Amino acid sequence: EGRVTVRFAGIDAVEKADAEHITSVISGLMDSVDEEWRKKLVACATDGAAVMVGVHNGVVSRLRGDRAYVVGVHCMAHRLELAFSDAIKSNTMFQKVEELLTWLYHFYHQSALNIANLLSSCKTLDKRALLPTRIGGTRWVGHLNRALDNFLRGYGPILLHLEQVSCI
Repeated sequence: EGRVTVRFAGIDAVEKADAEHITSVISGLMDSVDEEWRKKLVACATDGAAVMVGVHNGVVSRLRGDRAYVVGVHCMAHRLELAFSDAIKSNTMFQKVEELLTWLYHFYHQSALNIANLLSSCKTLDKRALLPTRIGGTRWVGHLNRALDNFLRGYGPILLHLEQVSCI
């Protein structure tokens, strides 16, 4: 009817992260939404992993089948994140910040005592408790942003705790 419709098809576990299994799960989910979805499919956006965009055996190729008009699109948000990651990795200041955030995450994540003492520092300074978070993950920029935000907003208690640790 000339209207673009977006519906969430569902979520399901993939037995194995290969093109055959991923395509099978997508097909099953889409069949439960609309049995004629293959006729309506015009594009498929994915990350740039070979299993997804492989020319001969990728998920997009399998979903396309003999319909040459189906377009495979490398997700722009993912491409932007990859470009940002490539650009910033060579920046020495970023490398130092990344090292600091990673060290802080491991320092607290691996020690219940350090967490308890950081929470005590938060209480002393009447600040909201924000534990350092890891910077890696599937949404790298999002994890980095959260780790930086937690560090900056929790700087006072972290500093107080680290000063106490260094005095011991």
